[in-house]
Amino acid sequence: MSFHEKNLFWVALLMSVGGLSCSREKQQEAASSCNLLVQGASIQFNGHVLPLPGELVEWEKVFGKHTRKFSSSADAYIWDEKGIYVLAQLSSPTLDSFAVMLNSRSSTGPLREAPEYWPRTTFKGRLCVDGSVITPDSRIAEVNRTKQGPPFSRGYLDSIYSYDLDAHPLDVYVRIDLTDAGTPESFTMDFSDLVTVHRPGSVEEEAGRR
Repeated sequence: MSFHEKNLFWVALLMSVGGLSCSREKQQEAASSCNLLVQGASIQFNGHVLPLPGELVEWEKVFGKHTRKFSSSADAYIWDEKGIYVLAQLSSPTLDSFAVMLNSRSSTGPLREAPEYWPRTTFKGRLCVDGSVITPDSRIAEVNRTKQGPPFSRGYLDSIYSYDLDAHPLDVYVRIDLTDAGTPESFTMDFSDLVTVHRPGSVEEEAGRR
């Protein structure tokens, strides 16, 4: 290898290392600016861990007392002012799903009425999922472009994009529901035993079905 070739090699190596370092710094900077941070199956709000499956009391330590409870075939605990709700099996103390509302249903079309258990306001913080910021104006393509880990893939409807994580012994179903305009309506995570088939519907659909 000539002297010139050696110089080119070291310059390329240094640029590669520098690029990786810069990328990590940008990811750390983005994560530090997120209120609601999802990394794999881990959930945090302003640095506080939100366990799923978990107990309601642990979530109330972070968000305060829930605004109201709605029970149908599941128990939904809603924080109206936060734009967030969680689900548990009827009379169970263990939460296994949560949803973040990013766009109100009233803004997505006159024929789509919001369910009673939806929060009365949308989430006003910054949601980041595996390094990608998800806003009320995001598009799936741009979310996937900056996201680490599995991408969101089209589900059984063109308004549903999701993926599964194997967090042994649990299966984690992660999903974005889109508005008629193609922007995120809600972000959901649903935890279930690997021995059971994950629920095909969204968290909100499940609340009415359990």
